[in-house]
Amino acid sequence: MPYNKYILLHVLFIAGFIGCNELPDPPVTHVGPKWMVYQSNPSGEIVAHSLLHNSIRAIVIGPGNSKYFATDQGVSILMDSTWKTIQSQLLYYLPGDPWRHYQVNALAFGADRRLWYGLAGGGIRRSDEFGADKTFDSARVPDLTSNMIYHFASGFDGSIWVGTARGVCRYVPDASSPTGGHWVQYAGSRSPIPSEPIHALAMNPVDNTIWIGTYTNGIVINDGDLDWSYITPVENAFPILDIAFDLPSSVWFGTAGDKAYRYDLQTSEWKHIGIDTSTDGKIPLGFNVQAVAVRGPKSVIMGTEQGLLQYTNGAIAIIDTSNSPLPSNNIRALAVDILGNIWIGTDNGAAVFNPNGIR
Repeated sequence: MPYNKYILLHVLFIAGFIGCNELPDPPVTHVGPKWMVYQSNPSGEIVAHSLLHNSIRAIVIGPGNSKYFATDQGVSILMDSTWKTIQSQLLYYLPGDPWRHYQVNALAFGADRRLWYGLAGGGIRRSDEFGADKTFDSARVPDLTSNMIYHFASGFDGSIWVGTARGVCRYVPDASSPTGGHWVQYAGSRSPIPSEPIHALAMNPVDNTIWIGTYTNGIVINDGDLDWSYITPVENAFPILDIAFDLPSSVWFGTAGDKAYRYDLQTSEWKHIGIDTSTDGKIPLGFNVQAVAVRGPKSVIMGTEQGLLQYTNGAIAIIDTSNSPLPSNNIRALAVDILGNIWIGTDNGAAVFNPNGIR
């Protein structure tokens, strides 16, 4: 079913989003410990004051510096010290499977603060920012190329780009009507996107281009209209798993195969950071880079299957369960809030870290 009730404007809240000028920064009233860990109720019972599930797929920073966690059992929201959950509205069934499913792989905000949910086989849902709508909007195949959703990105024109198991879908609002909109699909042999699935998308807020990480063919860039361009690292392109902009000069890519890449937006130069790198740090063997977030100039956080990597001025430090309170070394999601705290999603709960004390 096409979305035709609301038009999304241009502000995007994504994993790794640091701040928004339209939302005032909350005052720093307390500096806490360097680490805090959040996990679901040990008894397994779903309660309102904890994570719905310990398996975290995505983290988004929302209005008022709230935190939204996509889990295998729905969405958990942390506002200051208060938890809220969204689950029943996200129910879906898989073909031939009688079990109820609630797994959310992706989250994104529109400028009107409506929240998009990407489900693992259930298509897309959308609600107000707190999930208080009695009826959620939804979209599935055939409006989408696949009901398996991996990632979102938002354009300044109000469009929503969706990475799926079969290419990319784009929701385009109708400029002449506040209630209109339609889906455009990019998949198959005639698609400008050369390989699928798509696990990573991001918008460059400087020029509004949409960057799409493919599985075997590097990066595809769309100008928001009809122009498509392609860039690929010098080495064979590995699956692109995440994208993060370090503006104004760089964009980072996390990939499979023990590699990360930095692309210079001014010189078009690639910098490879991997197990065989002689400069700019080394990523140890087995550290597929699943998530990337920028904390500050020349300060990048990378989430891997074997721990957290801190890249600062060319040096890499490894943080894992042996030297920190991390609940697991398998890090799937990262976000930096507007106070500089690093939020970490793993397969065994969430953690927040700030080397100067949590704010």
